[in-house]
Amino acid sequence: MPFFQSRWPAALFWPLAKIYAAVMEGRNRAFDEGRRSIARLDVPVISIGNITVGGTGKTPTVIFWAQWLQKRHKKVCVLSRGYGRRSRGRVLISDGERILADAAAGGDEPLMIALKTPGVIVVVDADRYRGGTWACRQFHPDVVLLDDGFQHRQLHRDLDVVTFKGDHALGNGWLLPAGPLREPLHNLHRAGLFWLNQAEEDVVSREFHKPVIKAQICPQRVLNHKGEEPDFNATLRALAFCGLAHPQDLGLSLGEKGIEVVRLIPFKDHHIYRHRDIQELELAREKFRADVVITTEKDWVKIVPMHDIPSHWYRLQIAIQPEDAHSADIMIGNLSKGFL
Repeated sequence: MPFFQSRWPAALFWPLAKIYAAVMEGRNRAFDEGRRSIARLDVPVISIGNITVGGTGKTPTVIFWAQWLQKRHKKVCVLSRGYGRRSRGRVLISDGERILADAAAGGDEPLMIALKTPGVIVVVDADRYRGGTWACRQFHPDVVLLDDGFQHRQLHRDLDVVTFKGDHALGNGWLLPAGPLREPLHNLHRAGLFWLNQAEEDVVSREFHKPVIKAQICPQRVLNHKGEEPDFNATLRALAFCGLAHPQDLGLSLGEKGIEVVRLIPFKDHHIYRHRDIQELELAREKFRADVVITTEKDWVKIVPMHDIPSHWYRLQIAIQPEDAHSADIMIGNLSKGFL
């Protein structure tokens, strides 16, 4: 987020950031000293989280880990709070065989995880211990992936994976609301692995001696609701839109595919699309003489079930790929050897 990359006018929020830091330090100290309890599930828990707000590639990293575990014949359950959902309590997104809830009920990211990882159980519950206990009783998974779990200290985890994105992953280095940090940086000592997405330089582990995996977020196929790809023989002019923390990432990914983005329209993160939005986007396509409309998978899962969209609307699939797949495989295996 541009606001968090500079120190002005963010410095206006510095007094609030100091108060926030004191609250977070007190909370973490209570867990460290045993004054607040940490509950355990009956199976190993791997947390995929971050220490900053904004997109760090966390959801595709969760998908990578779920698929990695599946390849090793592990039955996986993903636990998420379901940020942005319109429901309360526990929601079963997928039982490993069927999709049982939509984005409104379970959140866009949990639904995307379920769609991208057939066979994985996906449960949404703000109380991750309650949701995990229920999932273990109902489905008997071999391992639980805790989505966005670095700050959710009420649940014990066997490995904390912290994701970062880009060469300016820490922004201005300040805490909320003056900067992007969710808690003071020294709390990264809890991490077992740093996962760097799209970073040319290792900006984190200079100060923290942690294992590091560098990965790239790679554009894959461009598909419409019929599962068809556009004609890449001619230059494609695209109107792109998304509700992401870093909307420019979609434009860059489409450029890698050789698609000319004539207009990129950003919405707020986790935006709920209404019929008026769809109409205005189609009018914008005509105005800018674009051949196609393209969005992200995260936005797509909220649009397709609710709206009748034409076949020239597409979503871009992406995937996380470690830069050195063999070394990453060995490192993940070694880190999880003690509990899997």
